[in-house]
Amino acid sequence: MHEGNGGSMPPGGGGGAGFKVNKENVLQMAKETQDTAQWLYEEVRVCEADIRMEPARLDPVSKDVAKVLNGMFADNADSYVQRGYQYVRTLEDAVAQMKAAAKDYGYTDAEITTALAGEGNPNA
Repeated sequence: MHEGNGGSMPPGGGGGAGFKVNKENVLQMAKETQDTAQWLYEEVRVCEADIRMEPARLDPVSKDVAKVLNGMFADNADSYVQRGYQYVRTLEDAVAQMKAAAKDYGYTDAEITTALAGEGNPNA
C-alpha cells in the first residue's frame, strides 16, 4: 500500500483560504503556493499508479468492476486523481496571479524568478 511519495507537505502550505497578499508577502506566498503545488503533483502522480485495480479474476464481472473502479478512482474527469490534478492547476493559477501582482507591486522579473527558485527573497 502506498503512503505518498515520502515527502511531507511544504512548510506553510495548505489552509490558506482567506489569506491576503500584499507587497510585503506576495513573493513568499507565491513560493509557498508553488511548493505546495509541486508537492501535491508528486503525491497525486505517485498515488495514481497505486490506486489502479486489476480484475480479481479473468471473468467479465471482475473486468467490469475493475474498469468502473479505475474510472471512479483515476480515469474519469471527476475521479479522485483528476480532482487532485485540478487542484494542482488551481494552485498554479494562483501562483501566476501572485507573479502578476508582484510585477504590479514593482518587483522585476529577475526578483520574482529568484524568489520562486528559492535563491533569495527581496521581502526578507
